[in-house]
Amino acid sequence: MLTNFNRIWVIHVVVYWFYTAFNSPTLYTDHYDQQINQQPPAAASWSAVGLGGTLACIIQIGATLCEWLYVPRRWAGAQHLTRRLLILIAMFCVNIAPAVYVFGVNKDDKIALILGVIQFFIALATFFFFAIVPLGALFGNYLNGKRRQYVASQTFTASWANLSGNDMWMSYGIWVLVFAAKLSESYFFLTLSLRDPIRILSTMNIRHCLGDAIIGDTLCYKQPVVLLVIMYFTDLVLFFLDTYLWYVIWNTIFSVARSFYLGVSIWTPWRNIFSRLPKRVYSKILATTDMEIKYKPKVLISQIWNAIVISMYREHLLAIDHVQKLLYHQVPSEQEGKRTLRAPTFFVSQEDHSFKTEFFPAHSEAERRISFFAQSLSTPIPEPLPVDNMPTFSVMIPHYSEKILLSLREIIREDEPYSRVTMLEYLKQLHPHEWDCFVKDTKILADETSQFNGDFEKNEKDVQKAKVDDLPFYCIGFKSAAPEYTLRTRIWASLRSQTLYRTISGFMNYSRAIKLLYRVENPEVVQMFGGNSDKLERELERMARRKFKILVSMQRYAKFSKEERENAEFLLRAYPDLQIAYLDEEPPVNEGEDPRLYSALIDGHSEIMENGMRRPKFRIMLSGNPILGDGKSDNQNHSLIFYRGEYIQLIDANQDNYLEECLKIRSVLAEFEEMTTDNVSPYTPGVAPTKFNPVAILGAREYIFSENIGILGDVAAGKEQTFGTLFARTLAQIGGKLHYGHPDFLNGIYMTTRGGVSKAQKGLHLNEDIYAGMTAMMRGGRIKHCEYYQCGKGRDLGFGSILNFTTKIGTGMGEQMLSREYYYLGTQLPLDRFLSFYYAHPGFHINNLFIMLSVQCFMWCLLNVGALRHETITCHYNHNVPITDPLYPTGCANIVPIMDWVQRCIVSIFIVFFISFVPLTVQELTERGFWRAATRLAKHFSSLSPLFEVFVCQIYAYSVQQDLSFGGARYIGTGRGFATARMPFGILFSRFASPSIYLGARMLMMLLFGTLTVWGYWLLWFWVSITALCICPFLFNPHQFAWNDFFIDYREFL
Repeated sequence: MLTNFNRIWVIHVVVYWFYTAFNSPTLYTDHYDQQINQQPPAAASWSAVGLGGTLACIIQIGATLCEWLYVPRRWAGAQHLTRRLLILIAMFCVNIAPAVYVFGVNKDDKIALILGVIQFFIALATFFFFAIVPLGALFGNYLNGKRRQYVASQTFTASWANLSGNDMWMSYGIWVLVFAAKLSESYFFLTLSLRDPIRILSTMNIRHCLGDAIIGDTLCYKQPVVLLVIMYFTDLVLFFLDTYLWYVIWNTIFSVARSFYLGVSIWTPWRNIFSRLPKRVYSKILATTDMEIKYKPKVLISQIWNAIVISMYREHLLAIDHVQKLLYHQVPSEQEGKRTLRAPTFFVSQEDHSFKTEFFPAHSEAERRISFFAQSLSTPIPEPLPVDNMPTFSVMIPHYSEKILLSLREIIREDEPYSRVTMLEYLKQLHPHEWDCFVKDTKILADETSQFNGDFEKNEKDVQKAKVDDLPFYCIGFKSAAPEYTLRTRIWASLRSQTLYRTISGFMNYSRAIKLLYRVENPEVVQMFGGNSDKLERELERMARRKFKILVSMQRYAKFSKEERENAEFLLRAYPDLQIAYLDEEPPVNEGEDPRLYSALIDGHSEIMENGMRRPKFRIMLSGNPILGDGKSDNQNHSLIFYRGEYIQLIDANQDNYLEECLKIRSVLAEFEEMTTDNVSPYTPGVAPTKFNPVAILGAREYIFSENIGILGDVAAGKEQTFGTLFARTLAQIGGKLHYGHPDFLNGIYMTTRGGVSKAQKGLHLNEDIYAGMTAMMRGGRIKHCEYYQCGKGRDLGFGSILNFTTKIGTGMGEQMLSREYYYLGTQLPLDRFLSFYYAHPGFHINNLFIMLSVQCFMWCLLNVGALRHETITCHYNHNVPITDPLYPTGCANIVPIMDWVQRCIVSIFIVFFISFVPLTVQELTERGFWRAATRLAKHFSSLSPLFEVFVCQIYAYSVQQDLSFGGARYIGTGRGFATARMPFGILFSRFASPSIYLGARMLMMLLFGTLTVWGYWLLWFWVSITALCICPFLFNPHQFAWNDFFIDYREFL
């Protein structure tokens, strides 16, 4: 960390030294007397502050020595460090030499003053040089040399795309503003508040000390010095925290400004969003310039809009009466015998609040999807190409043991031993309107089936019993146990859980979208087949297959259980174009050898063999077992050979997609800037090479559909939303965005020729996706972000699964900090890019470490202040009286300024904790309006989510610290089920005792002593936050205080 992030330490530690040395004059004033308040010689002040340059040299020498130990000397790209080390030692001597004269020889003469001033300016120059220049470029950048030894390093570790134009100025601007705000606030709020405590503690004498039997009274007499050292250290930690706070604030401001510029905010011309939607569908979704037969725009728009509305009806998001109001209808024209299209009144009346519930239920999924679709089309979007000309792409989904389709038993029975509600009941409570639509649809189907079977009798008694007969529909969704009815209920539940079926059904909408666009934009194709709908459908499917592939990498497919095999077979029958890649194993030829492994590919058209398995279309023999790491990345990479087309979209097995979003795919792929290519080969002799940085990765937004499932699901969703949308928007502009897996689009050729779509070394590559992003960045690829397209994504829902995910990310970050990629980026990136990279990735985790460290340091301060106050007489202090006035009563200790500093510390730590709520609030405010932002924030606070934030912060800090200290990072399956089951007390205690509960208990003891000795109402915040470390696991456990279970827990604990 010292080597990789050396500029972070230089910037913070040296500036802190400048500030604090200037405000600690009593430490370098001979025989200071407060009643005289004499000032130190000017030379001493200049020189003391100027020692900051010496500190910068020490940090750089330490970073160089760590690099010597850390980077193998035999590696071809290793720099020669001897010259750098000797120059650093020389600079250290130059920086410290004047101080030797000033403090060692004479500090009062003119020479001392001149030397002190020169030392200060040398220190400033040293500081700026070390803060700006990367460690790898100190005293000459080896990457600019022409020696063949470093060609590989230049090409593969430092070929990043340079920012230009607005992006460059935005990158400079954001960091100038962050540090301008940080340096001024830190000086006036943190450093000046420490000036009086420094003066008091450095001159305080403890007169009455009983001492200790072992160490005597030395510690007692040095108590003020001990307290002063702890206060200095606490202030330094808060100095680090301030920067992250201002980074979050300014990043949020820039992101909001950009959202207004792009038009994605709810506050930018909101009135036009729905009224102009039909025109925008025509101009931004449809490619109409090359159409052979010209139709009126309304004819084309109506087909797209009606398809979107009907898809929502089929997903049971809209009732039939809502559908009728939203569709384009054919009505008789004023001209005799002709018919015309009537647009729904929705487009003009949706702006009017009196019509809010006429077209769809308020705050429903349908409203959210239509609103985002309309909003996104008001942003700048690349012009779509005709379907014939669009690039081919593949969607890749890794699957291990995630649920494919929920079984009937899981849905209607309390399968979990500690659960008190069935999954179906829970889902019905979460989606009441959608369940109602599903039941009505099922009843219509049942009525049609019964009439078809000749069941016509309808007497008075039957009508009276209608409500009783309908009860099974409303309870479990079916009355007959026939598979076609039970399967409908299973599908309905699976489409509202985090299942593979939901993911595949969502992303197969790409196929439907391509067919729809091809049919609408090519009416001559429809005319060519006349009324033969079968031939037309075959032609549409042929085009969809040409342009789109969906590939599920089912590593375990050959070893599936009977139920899993049936579910996978159901997927293949429902979606015959779905391709499944899996590992096929054959016994070894000779005894004692390893079994032979193959990458195999099947789809819904594959022949079913006698053993019930499908015959693979392709079978590629592998040189050995490809599963080398933690599984997911190996699973992706072994199936990579089966992807087709120019681009790959990487998806997790708990995502979703929608027809209206899939219609934008041509514009999304145009973001790769490869739609127009140069006809001249770059290898032609005599053609000058062009400096072109291709788009390697295109990030996209995510809607976290699990946000309405419990408060913890909402908190997890909020974090993912802000990171994936609010921060990604600015990070992509300033070159700090990397690859985070789902739902990014990848330039297939670029990524597969540069190490694959993810890295797979066991332990090290725990967060496998981000390494592919770092590789792409270092080798010249650009990473963009797409604002107008979004997928659905599920997140962890329960306390245990969220913290498992937190632990996985924390330990993965510990491994990242030790990786070669961090070394390359940390020691070679220019300052603005380095700061963007640091604060977007490792800075977040180091910030969590510093937050928890600041709380512990503060407790130590409180302990020492309490001891000091208990053993001394407190002076009567008046802020308005000069400090030179005598203190009374005689022999007292002036503790009041120290207490003021303690109070300011608490305010700082409080703000740092609560800054995590700012991005989510702003995100909700810009995209959903004031009322939704206020209600969501109120729900979080009323559900005690601030306590959960404190606990999560500690788990992050503990995970990173443990991994850096002991290693042992490993993949943790987080689980994606609903959090309805109660965890026993013993399991929770054993899981969280070491990471949090013991630490919280220790700090509570310290806080109790502090409260008894230095009580102030501001300590209540610490009582709340430290108690959270002890009680959160039990507070957020479903049914924790159920009467019987509580006593069973007590018995088990004993």
